[in-house]
Parts: sequence; C-alpha cells; structure tokens
Amino acid sequence: MDIDKKIVITGYGIVSSLGKNKLENAEKLFPGKSGLTKHQFAYLDGNVKAMSGVLKENIGVHTFFDKYQIKYDRASNLALYASDECIIESGILNFDLDNEEVGVVVGTSLGGMLSADIFHTSWIEKGIEKADGEYIRQYPLHAVADVLAKNYNFCGPKSVISTACSSGANAVGLGADFLRDGLCQAVLVGGVDPISRFSFAGFSALKAIELEHCKPYSGSTGINIGEGAAFFLLESYEHARKRKAKIIADIKGYGLSADAYHPTAPDLSGNGAVRSMNMALKEAGYTINDISYINGHGTGTPANDQAETKAWKAFCREDKKIPLISNKASVGHCMGAAGAVEIAFSLLSIEKGMIPPTIHFKEQDMEIDFVPNKAREENIKG
Repeated sequence: MDIDKKIVITGYGIVSSLGKNKLENAEKLFPGKSGLTKHQFAYLDGNVKAMSGVLKENIGVHTFFDKYQIKYDRASNLALYASDECIIESGILNFDLDNEEVGVVVGTSLGGMLSADIFHTSWIEKGIEKADGEYIRQYPLHAVADVLAKNYNFCGPKSVISTACSSGANAVGLGADFLRDGLCQAVLVGGVDPISRFSFAGFSALKAIELEHCKPYSGSTGINIGEGAAFFLLESYEHARKRKAKIIADIKGYGLSADAYHPTAPDLSGNGAVRSMNMALKEAGYTINDISYINGHGTGTPANDQAETKAWKAFCREDKKIPLISNKASVGHCMGAAGAVEIAFSLLSIEKGMIPPTIHFKEQDMEIDFVPNKAREENIKG
C-alpha cells in the first residue's frame, strides 16, 4: 500500500431530513434548524410516535415500491439520489473513463430492510405463495452496491461494510485504501440507511429512544433515529489532475479501533475513540493543532455522550480545546449512514467557513466547547 498516495474528493451528494441535496441541507444546518418531525411507527400491539429524521420530499426518478414498475427500494433510492448529485458534481462521466478502474464501497446497517418488512408482512397475511419475491431480492445488504455499480457501469472493486453506526465512515476509509493499493483510480463511497420500524424497535428495547427532541451532550436521554445517504467520489490526485477535476478536499487519514467491551454499549473510558483519533492524526501527519473541530457521534444517550466527552478530554489534553459538535439533533441518528452524512456536513463546513451548531443544547460543560445552538465562523482546513 502506498500510504503517501494523495487521495482527493471531487464530488459529493447528500440526502437527509434537512433536504434532498447539499444546498437544502446547508440552508437549514447552519442556521440551526432541525429536520426532525413526529413519525409514526406501526406495530402489532399499537402505534408509537417519536421525533425522527424522515425525508418528506419525493425523491423522484427512482421508482419506490410501485407494484407494477418496481425498481429499487428505499435504501437504493436514497443512495442513488445522493450519488447522482455526487457524480454530476465530479464530472467523472464526462471523462474518457475506464469503467474497470472505478470501484464502489457502500456502508449500511439495514440495506433493503424495508423490502424485507413488506415481503414478510405479505407472507404472514397472505401466505408464501402470494408474497412478492421481488421485495426479497432487494433485501440483502449488497443490493445497494449492486444498484450503484449497475447504474453508473462502474466495474471496479465493489464492497459493502456493515459495522453499525460506523459503516458509512468506514466505507470512505476502505475506498481510500482501494486507491492507495492501486486497485482502482476512482471509487464511489458512502453510506445509506432508511427509516425503519426495525431500528426503532431495537433501540426501544435498549431503552435508548427519546420520543421528543434528543439533546446530545446536554441532559442526554436517548436518540432520535433518522434516514439519509451521503456519497463521495474519491480519486487519486493524479487521476483527478489528469481530467482537470475540481478538488474539494483531501482524505488525509483515518483510524479504526474496537472497544471489545459490549455488544451495544460503548466503553465509558473512551479509550477506543482516543486510539482511533490518534491513528488518524498519525496517518495524516497532523498534530492536534491542525484540527479545527471534531464532528462527534453525539447520539444523545447518556453512555455515548459520557464516553465521547471522556475521549475528547483525553485526546485534547491541555494542548488545544477543540470544539466538539453533534449533528444528531439536526437530522437524527442515520444509522449506517451517520458517518457519511457527517463527513458531508464537514465538507459543507469547509466550503462555508462555519462550524455547524449542536442544537437543542441546554447545559454547558465549561471544559468543552460544543458550539451550542449557533453556528460559528471558522477558517476550516480542507
């Protein structure tokens, strides 16, 4: 692996409850608006309404659950919509492209879970003979990556990552490694997950749901779930320069670690997060003084926020008090898409020269700057 190979971002796109493109997201993110609304989750024993980040707008060209013209399910539609914005901005399809040199890496926790839900509900209600098998074909996690590769005719290496909340961020890291390994010259990477009663039920069972607005790092009581997708075109610098592409940002480094602690709870010491941040700094050749702010996980659960704030204090030490923010009160927890969505928000921050606020913030920890409730102008390095 050539760890010194320069990796750049030449396009990106995002869909979230704040909007269906970068412009709509930026217009609401930085003024501190929330995309969360009351969403009803239906179960056999009744319905539950909870604040959730659901994209209300019609996402258009990719048919969603049309019985007679079915193409793709919600996850694939969200991924295609964000990827279209990314691919158009990058201009890669206007280049004399060797499609075998373009890969795809998708991070997702749920994949086509909504299709599986429809299939199994139909099976239970009507019997297996009348259940539509088209839905079950949309279910596997790899279906989203298959759809993206086919849609753009990208025939390079293809992979799917499902590491829960970190899936989308890990997809970006793996895509960068594909390029450093020389497996391809460009790669479409990102994360996607739809809103799902499956996720809501799981977090409800863990007693981790907040029915009203979540409050990351501030009186944390639970999460609001959300849906979204964000995708990025990564290229080697040489490939991007050859086709005279606009370079948005560099991928300098990333870090991975495991708590090896509990299936659903973080290690409250925050040691794993500190390890991964230090790994990213080392790979990038950066020091702590090069960091403008940290876009944290910030789910709004007591355990997560305790672990993260401890990690922040250990990472920053006395060198520099780096702002720590969360986007979860703006768009909800987008599951496997969360890391990718937050990378997209960080790119918007670079372009706007602003740090987005941690909204619904109530209590101030004087040791940590959470950029509470109001965005801040900042010269952010890209």
